[in-house]
Amino acid sequence: MNLLSEECENGIRLDVRTQFKESFQELLEHETLEKRWLSIESAANYSDCSANTIRKWLRMGLNLYKIDGTKRIDKKELDEFIQAYLVI
Repeated sequence: MNLLSEECENGIRLDVRTQFKESFQELLEHETLEKRWLSIESAANYSDCSANTIRKWLRMGLNLYKIDGTKRIDKKELDEFIQAYLVI
């Protein structure tokens, strides 16, 4: 004995598939946002400051990695750099 009609079951299946696809897409986007290596512009967005501020932090000691002309900042090091200036 089926409690739901076939049409209702198909509708539920479609809703579940749609929700799964949306959730999976959000997860993929989140993973993309969680990259470890950031450009100067991405580091600025991540830190909610300007690219000029990031350049200032580089002069203050934040590490910049350059491989074959591509400049990147380690997100973990950026977090540690900011944390070192914590004001209590």
